[in-house]
Amino acid sequence: MNSATLRPPLATDRPLLSIPRKDLDNGPKDVRAPLPKAWLVTKFAEVAVEGDAVLGASSDGRVDLHLVPAGDDNFLLRGHVHAAVDTTCGRCLGPATIPVDGEITLLLVPKIVETTRAPRGKKAKESEGELEFDPDEADVASYDGETVILDDLVREAILLEMPISPLCSEECAGMRLDPAVAARLAEAKIDPRLAPLAKLAISSEKKP
Repeated sequence: MNSATLRPPLATDRPLLSIPRKDLDNGPKDVRAPLPKAWLVTKFAEVAVEGDAVLGASSDGRVDLHLVPAGDDNFLLRGHVHAAVDTTCGRCLGPATIPVDGEITLLLVPKIVETTRAPRGKKAKESEGELEFDPDEADVASYDGETVILDDLVREAILLEMPISPLCSEECAGMRLDPAVAARLAEAKIDPRLAPLAKLAISSEKKP
């Protein structure tokens, strides 16, 4: 079993997880590497959408991946990605850190043939005894040229594990009301969901 040697990128636009296509022809490859927090922040920023919570990272993550030949010029990618993603709590709007343990199962096919023929999931000699697999069990992604770059695939695996409404903790009580606002709500029996309007009204009353 061979392990891929990954060289740290020299600049932010250089891929972190890249393997020469010719290296994969020699048989299965293991890819075990850290995901620097700066890399995570950069990759999250690439897909940031205005209005969405900003994602970040205050610690490094890690990938543990396995690639095997899967017939023709295709490769099967399996493994896990680990990261701690910094975001905003969907309940109290405070900071939240979400631990991610994402699983990756992808069939990598050359980009030039991705739309012209279906990948064939037969066992290849280079697989050194790897079991046959059903290509329908794996999502399909493409690689381009003589280098297989996994950066975006790893990022997507992380994002897919993020909850729609992340919480800083399961016990999060939500946003805390200003004591004056809370008192007025209780006195007037106002629906707590109208708290922002009540706060605005109180602020207006205090203005000269």
